Amino acid sequence: MEHTADGDGGHKVVSPDRTTVAERRVSPSMGLCGWEVEAARNWGPYGPEGFLWRVALDSRAPGHVLNAMATALCDPAPVLRPRFEIDEGPHLHVGREVGIGTRIVTAHRKRLAEARRHRPAPARRR
Repeated sequence: MEHTADGDGGHKVVSPDRTTVAERRVSPSMGLCGWEVEAARNWGPYGPEGFLWRVALDSRAPGHVLNAMATALCDPAPVLRPRFEIDEGPHLHVGREVGIGTRIVTAHRKRLAEARRHRPAPARRR
């Protein structure tokens, strides 16, 4: 992991294979602007190539959302994708096809329950 910081409080973290970049943007005049994360298929001579997705979270994003996003990005487990929407790429691996069934529904419910357990309690009004 490559990490750089600027004098204004901004941070940039780049994955070892250089396909994912997370940047905390800070403006000297406006303060914290938020986080932007981008993922690409590979790293070419001019930077990321084969853009996959981008997410921008402003400064109001709760800490648990940032934590969940970082945890998901670091998870080595494969991601289930719809049939025929998988293309070639150095980081993509095709396994056996799995149908939607009780095992997947159970796993999804387990993830939801886990996420609800880690959700912070709502702030109490005075």
